Amino acid sequence: MFSQPQGWFGLREPSRAFSAIVRKDGSTVWAEDASGKTIASGEAGVDDASVIQSAIDSVANAGGGKVFIRAGTYIIPEVPDGGSAIRIKSNVEVSGERWNTLLKLADNVSLTQISNLIILEEESCIADLSIDGNKSGAPEAANYLDCVCLPAPLARAERIYVKNSPRYGIRPLNTKAVAVIECIGEGCHASNFMPTGLKNGIIANCISRFSEVNGISCDNIKYCDIIGNVCYENTGAGIRIAVSSEGCSVVGNACYNNVGPGIRLDGPAYRNTISGNVCWGNTYGINIERAKYNLVSANICLRNCYGIRIHESSYNLIEGNYVLENYEEGDPSGGNILFVGDNHYNTIKNNVVKIGEGERSTECGILISEWTPANTNNFIIDNDVTNGGASFNIKDKGIDTVIKRNLGYPTENSGTATFSGDGTTTQFSIAHGLVKAPTKVQVTPMTADAASDFYVTADDTNIYINYKSAPPSGTDNLKFSWYAEV
Repeated sequence: MFSQPQGWFGLREPSRAFSAIVRKDGSTVWAEDASGKTIASGEAGVDDASVIQSAIDSVANAGGGKVFIRAGTYIIPEVPDGGSAIRIKSNVEVSGERWNTLLKLADNVSLTQISNLIILEEESCIADLSIDGNKSGAPEAANYLDCVCLPAPLARAERIYVKNSPRYGIRPLNTKAVAVIECIGEGCHASNFMPTGLKNGIIANCISRFSEVNGISCDNIKYCDIIGNVCYENTGAGIRIAVSSEGCSVVGNACYNNVGPGIRLDGPAYRNTISGNVCWGNTYGINIERAKYNLVSANICLRNCYGIRIHESSYNLIEGNYVLENYEEGDPSGGNILFVGDNHYNTIKNNVVKIGEGERSTECGILISEWTPANTNNFIIDNDVTNGGASFNIKDKGIDTVIKRNLGYPTENSGTATFSGDGTTTQFSIAHGLVKAPTKVQVTPMTADAASDFYVTADDTNIYINYKSAPPSGTDNLKFSWYAEV
């Protein structure tokens, strides 16, 4: 009779058991226990929240169980200032008939303190229903009301559609081991999902769209997983990891067409892993700002204004990313990977950086800007930057940058060279093929005639072997091995 609906990834096992059921019909709303005995009743649209709360209390007092809310629109007429309209108590699960069960805030609710439509206690769950915070109908609640707050360990929100919250949609708060799974957040005044002070929690397989700030915004979270979410067309970042967040995994998310970055490390943020994400059409694909010791790996940053942007950050590893066709309209002077300023000891390694095709031709593949404070001691190693930028595959305006073994930006070369002496020529040149004059050159004679007294110089194009006296005449009698690096 009452089956749980299909999840994102297939049919769930139907469950007919409930401890209490809430219904409404015309002008009446009521709750019954499993035997059909009435728990509470009232006027529909006026007493909806109190009847739901009575059902929760009854189940909690019996040791826990499930409260099932039948399809319909249930109005929450008021919210205690600084409190919560509905409290889901420990060991109670409240669920509905997916989007057909709607809990909605009434118009003209006024608040002056942070409050909640729904709050969850330890080991409680809300699932399979929708919640409308009615931000346009309750403007006096703006900046004070969250739709769902999870401030207790082991609380869960599963398959909830939360929209139009006056502040945050779903907010895990100062707790641990909270799970937000397969939920949709839409059009909240602040962020759709806002975990704050969360440890060992997870936000997985959710959709976040049209938020007026960030899609998923995380402050001071530790050892949490942000996995498999889709965040698009949010006014701020798709996903933001900030305010001393540490040890988190942001893996397998897709961030499309957000006004801010697809993913933003907004520090201080330490020792986080940003891996396997797709960032397409955002202002920045991934923005690393005031962050240290983070791993950013195996992401795809495609057709953002900038691909990966690094500012005031140190000791980060940016490895194995595919960064393509990132271009700011009207200003192509940036880079697919961009160091803004005050960055130190970051390693950019094994990335593939491409300009792509068509109109999105940014100037630089990897750009280390001239800045105050300067970028110093960064490492650009083993990347493929062939056709990485319209003008420069790598442009380095930093200090003490180490640039080695990058395809498309040769900084090392070696080979052999053979000349024929004529008894009068004292200088022989070898084209080294490097991006600029080498700082280290080794030339080793391989024949006896070549071993006369000489010294070596170099410029941006050639290595020069300069003899103090001309070597003897002969055919191919001067042979050298050489190595040069910048």
